[in-house]
Amino acid sequence: MLNALAEEALKCNRHDGSWTLKAYAIVKILSIAIGPHITKNHIKNRMKTLKDYFAETYDLFHHLIGFAWNPELFGADRATGKGTATS
Repeated sequence: MLNALAEEALKCNRHDGSWTLKAYAIVKILSIAIGPHITKNHIKNRMKTLKDYFAETYDLFHHLIGFAWNPELFGADRATGKGTATS
Protein backbone atom coordinates (compact mmCIF):
# COMPACT_ATOMS: atom_id res chain seq x y z
CA MET A 1 0.00 0.00 0.00
CA LEU A 2 2.79 2.43 0.86
CA ASN A 3 4.55 1.82 -2.44
CA ALA A 4 1.29 2.39 -4.33
CA LEU A 5 0.63 5.62 -2.43
CA ALA A 6 4.19 6.83 -3.01
CA GLU A 7 3.66 6.26 -6.73
CA GLU A 8 0.39 8.19 -6.59
CA ALA A 9 2.16 11.05 -4.81
CA LEU A 10 4.76 11.14 -7.59
CA LYS A 11 1.90 11.33 -10.11
CA CYS A 12 0.68 14.46 -8.26
CA ASN A 13 -2.50 12.73 -7.06
CA ARG A 14 -2.23 14.40 -3.66
CA HIS A 15 -3.18 18.06 -3.29
CA ASP A 16 -3.22 20.19 -0.15
CA GLY A 17 -2.79 17.12 2.06
CA SER A 18 -5.66 15.16 0.49
CA TRP A 19 -5.64 12.28 -1.95
CA THR A 20 -7.50 12.65 -5.21
CA LEU A 21 -10.07 10.13 -6.38
CA LYS A 22 -7.48 8.93 -8.88
CA ALA A 23 -5.17 8.00 -6.02
CA TYR A 24 -7.83 5.79 -4.50
CA ALA A 25 -7.73 3.66 -7.65
CA ILE A 26 -5.24 1.61 -5.64
CA VAL A 27 -8.28 0.09 -3.92
CA LYS A 28 -8.83 -2.00 -7.03
CA ILE A 29 -5.19 -3.08 -7.10
CA LEU A 30 -5.18 -3.99 -3.41
CA SER A 31 -8.50 -5.82 -3.73
CA ILE A 32 -6.97 -8.06 -6.37
CA ALA A 33 -3.74 -8.57 -4.41
CA ILE A 34 -5.19 -8.93 -0.89
CA GLY A 35 -8.87 -9.67 -1.26
CA PRO A 36 -12.20 -8.11 -2.19
CA HIS A 37 -12.86 -6.90 1.34
CA ILE A 38 -10.51 -3.88 0.94
CA THR A 39 -12.36 -0.56 0.68
CA LYS A 40 -11.46 3.11 0.45
CA ASN A 41 -12.32 3.48 4.16
CA HIS A 42 -9.86 0.72 5.05
CA ILE A 43 -7.11 2.65 3.31
CA LYS A 44 -8.14 5.92 4.98
CA ASN A 45 -8.08 4.27 8.42
CA ARG A 46 -4.68 2.71 7.74
CA MET A 47 -3.38 6.11 6.64
CA LYS A 48 -4.56 7.64 9.95
CA THR A 49 -2.66 4.96 11.85
CA LEU A 50 0.46 5.45 9.74
CA LYS A 51 0.23 9.20 10.21
CA ASP A 52 0.27 8.74 14.00
CA TYR A 53 3.28 6.42 13.73
CA PHE A 54 5.00 8.92 11.46
CA ALA A 55 4.45 11.74 13.97
CA GLU A 56 5.94 9.71 16.82
CA THR A 57 8.87 8.49 14.74
CA TYR A 58 9.60 11.93 13.33
CA ASP A 59 9.62 13.51 16.78
CA LEU A 60 11.97 10.82 18.11
CA PHE A 61 14.49 10.66 15.29
CA HIS A 62 14.49 13.83 13.16
CA HIS A 63 17.52 15.30 14.95
CA LEU A 64 19.68 12.20 14.52
CA ILE A 65 22.35 12.01 11.84
CA GLY A 66 21.80 9.19 9.35
CA PHE A 67 18.05 8.93 9.89
CA ALA A 68 15.93 9.86 6.90
CA TRP A 69 12.25 9.70 6.08
CA ASN A 70 10.58 9.99 2.73
CA PRO A 71 8.32 13.01 3.32
CA GLU A 72 6.10 12.53 0.25
CA LEU A 73 3.26 10.89 2.14
CA PHE A 74 3.04 13.02 5.28
CA GLY A 75 5.67 15.74 5.09
CA ALA A 76 3.29 18.61 4.43
CA ASP A 77 1.26 17.73 7.53
CA ARG A 78 4.08 18.38 10.03
CA ALA A 79 4.69 21.66 11.81
CA THR A 80 8.13 23.11 11.17
CA GLY A 81 10.00 26.27 11.91
CA LYS A 82 10.02 28.65 14.86
CA GLY A 83 7.71 27.85 17.72
CA THR A 84 7.30 24.13 17.03
CA ALA A 85 7.75 21.66 19.86
CA THR A 86 8.75 18.01 20.08
CA SER A 87 8.08 15.37 22.69
